[in-house]
Amino acid sequence: MPRAKKITSEDLCRLALDYQQIVAGMKITIPAFGEYVRSQGYAVEDYLIRRNKEVREHIEAYNQAIVQRNIDAVIVFHGLDIDAFLAKNSSPQALKEALTKRDAYYEKIANNASELKKKNEKLEQENNQLKKELEKAQQDLAVKRNHDRDAEIQTKNELIRKLREIIYSRVYPEMANLILQKEGIFESVNKLIMPEAIDAHMMTADQEIKTFRSNAVNELLSDFDE
Repeated sequence: MPRAKKITSEDLCRLALDYQQIVAGMKITIPAFGEYVRSQGYAVEDYLIRRNKEVREHIEAYNQAIVQRNIDAVIVFHGLDIDAFLAKNSSPQALKEALTKRDAYYEKIANNASELKKKNEKLEQENNQLKKELEKAQQDLAVKRNHDRDAEIQTKNELIRKLREIIYSRVYPEMANLILQKEGIFESVNKLIMPEAIDAHMMTADQEIKTFRSNAVNELLSDFDE
């Protein structure tokens, strides 16, 4: 069995030109072209053809030209001069051949129009799919933002709860309420503080300050450090 030949970019371009003549105006696909190349004795896979920039651009340019030609064929109408047509095709055989050619021409136009319609429908479907994916991405982003915001609010609420516990356990309740009001945590509290309450909890200059330790305070401080 003969060894398969290696192929160069020049060989691929030459074979692409040959294949254009074979398909006679039809669009070229990589799988079909790959089969043709391998039938000529070259060992090349389809993915290698796709990776070859020169050949890929050549095929894409050819296919775009075919599409444009099909569009031009749809929008051009050839009127029929009846007298000239009959004069040129005076015999039954000539008339039959001329009508057959004209029929084939308009059949091609109909086929091109049908192909363009299918491509347009496909593009609309792809566009609708992209819109759905965009909407879903926006919804997912909104959900994530809400989740992050809820988590942040939950964290702050937990810190407030811990602060309240410390204040209520270490500070006279009425003074604690005023502290919370000042920080905007309470909207309204009893503003009247009994004098004896202030005297009982007020520190003086000659009063000994005792070391204060609290696991709750340490935990809060560690949260703020983060």
